[in-house]
Amino acid sequence: MFVLRDTRSLKAAWIILFLSLALTGCENLNQVVQYAQKYWNNYNPNYQNFGGNNAGFNNTDGDDCTNFVSQAMAAGGEGWVGFPQPITGGDSNSTNDSAWYMVPLNQQATLGNLEAVYTNSWTVVHDWLIFNLDGPDPAVPRAKIIGSFYYDGGYNTAPANPPNMVPGDVFAYNWDGSSDSGLSHLTIEVKDDNSTDVWGYTGTEVDSHDANLQNVFWSLKDAAINAHQPWQYIKIVFIQNVWAAP
Repeated sequence: MFVLRDTRSLKAAWIILFLSLALTGCENLNQVVQYAQKYWNNYNPNYQNFGGNNAGFNNTDGDDCTNFVSQAMAAGGEGWVGFPQPITGGDSNSTNDSAWYMVPLNQQATLGNLEAVYTNSWTVVHDWLIFNLDGPDPAVPRAKIIGSFYYDGGYNTAPANPPNMVPGDVFAYNWDGSSDSGLSHLTIEVKDDNSTDVWGYTGTEVDSHDANLQNVFWSLKDAAINAHQPWQYIKIVFIQNVWAAP
């Protein structure tokens, strides 16, 4: 079972986790990147969004990052796991982490009243990781940890290009290494050609929602979303997608 722990004594072991995903339904990582580049600064009107105040651009206080990543995965060909059930009373989201879906807004009327139009595994970082590491079949995990990185009080430097990562892969971030708060942000790798971002960093670049960022260095070290964060606590999980592997 996936459990993210983080204590002072264990922080060296839980720096940036590298995961390899086996999401066999995703056919085209290029389409994942294309989707991220198209929608990094806006919201696809066919999907519910969870950005700051649920509207506007350049939100820095929303929770749309996982939704953004899941939408990009779907654009790459990753199909739903599970299916929303007819309404019997309850919330609009499902806590079933063995399922993964969000019903597009333009399809909800066609499908009728539904118990849950999306799963937490589509919209919440922790549930997204549980789904990909433990489910839907724990015997065949969709991800595995392959490594980690940790900002050591600002005295070390992030590598320009994290090993074995390619455009379409995903990074997950833990802002508070001093607690058990866990991973709380996702981004999508979009470039690995040693481009230089707006802050002068050269290497792998990512896109994200909340804050809405395009082509920024993967560590987000100087990004506005992290302006209030102590660098010694930044950890980043490397999630390598092998959806398109033979």
